[in-house]
Amino acid sequence: MTVSVDDIPVEFRGKFEELCADIQFSKKFEKGANGITLCGVNKLLDRPVAVKFYYYGDGAHVEPAILSELEAPNILKVDTAGIINADYAYFVTRYCENGDLDDLLEDSQIPIREAVEIIKQIAYGSSYLHGRG
Repeated sequence: MTVSVDDIPVEFRGKFEELCADIQFSKKFEKGANGITLCGVNKLLDRPVAVKFYYYGDGAHVEPAILSELEAPNILKVDTAGIINADYAYFVTRYCENGDLDDLLEDSQIPIREAVEIIKQIAYGSSYLHGRG
């Protein structure tokens, strides 16, 4: 399935069309209160990516700003970010192929070994974040 410009809120369409030169978008998620997330493949790198378009009218870029400063295997890295207009911005990360943790926990019964591994990875990431203040 390909995401078309008609699937995108008007506020994000211009930037979406620009990004289509580099990314083949295949999925749209409307999870979250302040924007949308699109998933696809970076055509040049042949790598799955996620693009989050969000409202930032107050000028706060907390999520991408924090993620861009972190260097740890258990923390999602921001590849790039930008301002769309006075109210909206976006950032690009690698796509987590298994979806987000909420979906995984909701949609399946996880074997105990896998659950322990997930908890360990969360603990490592949390420890890193807390160590950074």
